[in-house]
Amino acid sequence: MAISPMMQHYLQTKEKYKDCILFYRLGDFYEFFFEDAELCSRVLELTLTGKDCGLDKRAPMCGIPYMAAESYISILIDNGYKVAICEQLTAPQKGVKLVERDVVRIVTPGTVVESSMLQESKNNYIASVYKNEENIGVAIIDITTGEFKVCEFIDGDILTKLNDFLVTIRPSEILCNDEMYEVFDTLQVYRAHIIPAFYNYGNDNYIYKECNDILLNQLNVASLKQFNIANKKYAISASGALIKYITETQKRNLTHINDVKIIAHENYMQLDANTRRNLELTENSKDRKKLHSLLWLLDKTKTSMGARYLRNLVEQPLYNEKLINYRLKSVEELVKNIYLREEIGEVLYNIYDIERICGKISYGNITPKDCNSLKHSLSMLPKLKDLLKTFKSDLLLDVSSNIYDYTEIVNLISNAIVENPPMNLKDGGYIKAGYSQELDELNNISKNGKKWILELEAKEKEETGIKNLKISYNKVFGYYIEVTNSQKDLVPYHYQRRQTLANAERFVTEELKQMEEKILNAEQLILDLEDKLFKDICKTLKDNIISMQESSRAIALLDAILSFANVAVENNYVKPTITKDSVINIVDGR
Repeated sequence: MAISPMMQHYLQTKEKYKDCILFYRLGDFYEFFFEDAELCSRVLELTLTGKDCGLDKRAPMCGIPYMAAESYISILIDNGYKVAICEQLTAPQKGVKLVERDVVRIVTPGTVVESSMLQESKNNYIASVYKNEENIGVAIIDITTGEFKVCEFIDGDILTKLNDFLVTIRPSEILCNDEMYEVFDTLQVYRAHIIPAFYNYGNDNYIYKECNDILLNQLNVASLKQFNIANKKYAISASGALIKYITETQKRNLTHINDVKIIAHENYMQLDANTRRNLELTENSKDRKKLHSLLWLLDKTKTSMGARYLRNLVEQPLYNEKLINYRLKSVEELVKNIYLREEIGEVLYNIYDIERICGKISYGNITPKDCNSLKHSLSMLPKLKDLLKTFKSDLLLDVSSNIYDYTEIVNLISNAIVENPPMNLKDGGYIKAGYSQELDELNNISKNGKKWILELEAKEKEETGIKNLKISYNKVFGYYIEVTNSQKDLVPYHYQRRQTLANAERFVTEELKQMEEKILNAEQLILDLEDKLFKDICKTLKDNIISMQESSRAIALLDAILSFANVAVENNYVKPTITKDSVINIVDGR
């Protein structure tokens, strides 16, 4: 027996993605075959069956419901596997045996975008490390927020410097070139199981010229000088490879990754893994939980954005006196103003995760519910900006200058999206009545098609004078106008004959044909039109991503600073004086 076309395609696809678990879509299920099926039956606790597919023996097989995929993917990712999602790209058609399918995305630990698989208060970084003799370039990206940073370690004990940096950011996935791959297992942070094993992405993906071009294209610029990284060739190689990997796995251009920052190590205190553990910065030494850590003490943030920002501040203690005072002056000003501090906190409490919503907009997986969260958050910004106008410290003035007015976007979403949209986009019903005249007409037809037919029948009777005219329907001819032979002389010229009976004639009109098509196809037309309208809304949101990202980062900073102020008031902390003297003088400490 010849191998089936479906199984031929499966094997061809699996050959391209050997290092992934292939989620192969068949109708309402994702199916696994052969080694993938045996592995998934163990890891996911699925029942292993078999399928006849033209081979000498039945292919091992198991599957999961399409709607439940996210939870199963999460388990596989947590166990260190990659997942390639192969979707049906066309609907089943008569006479066409094989539905068109292809891999639309590869899910890896560092490219997870599903909210259920992410920690709200922690970034999910993917890193790329390029080693060239005694030099190392590093790039990190959080694709859920668009955060993109680079750094270099030149000469000296570069592996120790890299080790201390990786323990700070704790990426969930790390790519590297051949030279780095040979030594990554000597890093203390890897041996302590704080970071995963490196993935050898190969030297060919780290070629400087190609990486430079990839970076220019991603950032949509002609030169990297404006980002101050034009002379950082090792970081550029690491960055280009990382962007290439993300594009290959996600199979889309992520426009929210549009800016790159240099990590200035001289501004931060360099702490090794042991020091961090002993200081209990983000987790206690007993069970490695947040409880009773420094982060636990300081984190009174109101938003997920602020929680992530504050964690980064704790992970990277400032060493630059100017930057420390820039931050402290704003904390001091908030401490002194209890009324505005509380008012700002109340506003922040009502702001959702704009930063990650921007990531969803760019990624193309934003939902109507996310749009409503965005609308609600953006509607809070005018009040927040108004509360900030009386402050004088540079940091709070900078925050205020990066909070923009989004009245047009708020009005767009308010007019377009219903208050409680369905969870599944495919169910439709998320566009508000009154937003689109065409959609309102289709909804009206879907709900009131029979009533409309009766109204058309009455109109035709009045216009033609045919009193016994009636509009009926059958499955063979669809909708038709029936006129008895006794009154067929009154039939208008524009009526088109459809069928002749013994005592009557049946006709159609262009209006009736159009309405028939709308009535019979209204449900699908409604879904298609809602999808188009929603995509138009998403395009408008996409056009505003850069400014919304700026606002979200300003809000995150404000939230973190407000948290410091609230903790200072609650615990009666005082503003420290920064000195360069090598003396520690603690009075009435505890």
